[in-house]
Amino acid sequence: MVQPLFEDIRHLDREIRRLKSRLDAVMVGTLLNPSEFAGIIPPSAGGSGTAGSPLGVTLWQNQSGAVRSQGVVVVENGNRTFGVTTTQANPLVIGVLDDNAIAVGANGRVRHVGYQSAVTVQGAVVAGQYLRTSTTSGAAEDAGTIMTSGCFGIALTAAAGPGAGVVAAYVFPPLNSGGVVTKGRWYVSFGSIPVGGESYTP
Repeated sequence: MVQPLFEDIRHLDREIRRLKSRLDAVMVGTLLNPSEFAGIIPPSAGGSGTAGSPLGVTLWQNQSGAVRSQGVVVVENGNRTFGVTTTQANPLVIGVLDDNAIAVGANGRVRHVGYQSAVTVQGAVVAGQYLRTSTTSGAAEDAGTIMTSGCFGIALTAAAGPGAGVVAAYVFPPLNSGGVVTKGRWYVSFGSIPVGGESYTP
């Protein structure tokens, strides 16, 4: 009675090992390499801790002229290169940096869409109101309750102001003056597509 039971256990053990081996073989090349996301700040350190969807976060090279850290609002200034702006409601904003201490010439992860736990702001910000770039380099500001040109996010937490602060936000492509959401060269149309624009349907 005991011997057949041991045989069954051994058989099941071999089968589990065989299936695990097959599963490992199938998964090769499909799993994310943890080292690819080593620079993403974990939630325990105040970061989002996630790379988000394929459209959510991408790598861009820092060409802003200085080291930049998590929360800085960035604009495009070339082919996969980012800078910062002092233009209020700049429609060229591409998102928020989600890496720490990105040197000039180094790549950093920029969140374009989704939850961002740290966004640098200037002045008082009310939770639930829109965000746009400010006249302070790399910082957003409260844009009020109506989505206007250059809005790229919604504040999820508040900042007391005055001066610099940090809020959590939901980030999205900025709205331009034509009522069209833009990011780089793709558009999500709320109305008409601007002349020379390219439509995008998620």
